[in-house]
Amino acid sequence: MSLTDQQYWQLARGDQVEEVESVLQLARVEKLVSEGLEAVSYLDADGGHVLVVTFTLEDVHLGLNMLYDTDSELHARLHAFVRKYAEQSPCRITGREIGGAFGLYHAAVIGGLTGVVFDAPGIGKLLTTKDLDSISIRNIASESSVLPAIGVHPYPAEFARPGTGEEEPYSFDQAGAIQPGEPNELYRQMARINSMDEAAHERFRTRIRELAAAAGIDPTKAEEEDVALTLHGLELSSIILAIPKLVERCDLVFQEQLRIWKSDVEPLLHHDARRQGDSVVERTTEAARQMAEYARAFHEDMEAILSVAALRSLDRKEGLEQLEAIAARLAAELGDRLTAATNKLTDQLEVFIMARFG
Repeated sequence: MSLTDQQYWQLARGDQVEEVESVLQLARVEKLVSEGLEAVSYLDADGGHVLVVTFTLEDVHLGLNMLYDTDSELHARLHAFVRKYAEQSPCRITGREIGGAFGLYHAAVIGGLTGVVFDAPGIGKLLTTKDLDSISIRNIASESSVLPAIGVHPYPAEFARPGTGEEEPYSFDQAGAIQPGEPNELYRQMARINSMDEAAHERFRTRIRELAAAAGIDPTKAEEEDVALTLHGLELSSIILAIPKLVERCDLVFQEQLRIWKSDVEPLLHHDARRQGDSVVERTTEAARQMAEYARAFHEDMEAILSVAALRSLDRKEGLEQLEAIAARLAAELGDRLTAATNKLTDQLEVFIMARFG
C-alpha cells in the first residue's frame, strides 16, 4: 500500500485520527509513550507497517536538545521501537517538526524504511556516511516554517507551496503530491551560514559566543551547542540590547591593531625615516585594511544573525521592520568607529613624522 504526500501529512498532523485510520484502512498495533515523545505503529491492508512519531512538548529549544542527545534513554527506546517494525515487513515512517526529525534520524540509522516527514530540523551532523547512504525519507517544508532552517540537512528539504489558510501549510495537487514552492529567507540564511568555510565558520562561532555572553547566556553553553541551536535560543530583543557591547568590542580591536601598528612603525621612523618610507606606507595601509576587513566581517556576521533572529520572531513583520532599522544603525555606527580609528592612524603617523623631521 502506497501513501501520497497528502496522506502522510494527514497522519503526521495528528488530528482526526480515527477518520484517517478508517480512510487509509490502518489498524493500530502499538503505542510507545515517553516523556516528550509518542510513536504509534499501524498495520496497513497489505501487511506493511506505518510508524507515526510525535513530539508532545511545546518547548522547541528543549526538543532540539533532546533530538541532538542521541545517547539518551529516549532515543534508545524509540530506536528499539522503530527497529522492531522495520525488521518485520515493509515499513514507512512519518512525523512533523521535531517528531519528524526523530523519525528521520532512526530511519537513517536503521535503514530500509521509506516515508515522508514534515518541517523537520536538520540531522545531518548526527549521521555517518553509511547512514546517509541509507536515507529514503523525504523532508517536506512549508514556506513559513522555522525549524527546517535549523541544523544541517543530509539532503535538501523540499519546499511546498503554501495551502489555503493556517490549517493547510502545504498545497497538494489532485493526486495528493506536494506542489513545489521556494525556500524561505530564513532557510537560505542558515544554508549560507552552514556552507561557510572552516575559517569563516569559526569566526562566526566566535561572534555567536560573544553575542551570547553580551545577551546574558552562558558562553560555555553556546560553545557546546550547534550554531543554529544557539541562534534559535537568542531573541531579537536580547540581540538588540547586546549590539552596543559588541560595537564597543570593535573599538578594542581597532585600538589593539593601532598599538601593533605603532610598535612596528615607530622604530622604522627613528632608525632611518627616509629609507623606510615605503615600509611605513605599506604597514600603514595594511593596518587600515585590517581594520576595514574586521569591520566588514563583523557587519556581515551581525546582518546574518539579525536576519535569523528577525525571521524566526513570532511577529515577522515587526521583526523585519526592526531588522531594517537596526541594520542601518549598525552600519552607520561601524562606519563612524572605523573612520575614527583610521583617523587616529593617520594622525599618529603625522605626529611621528613631525617629531622626526619637524
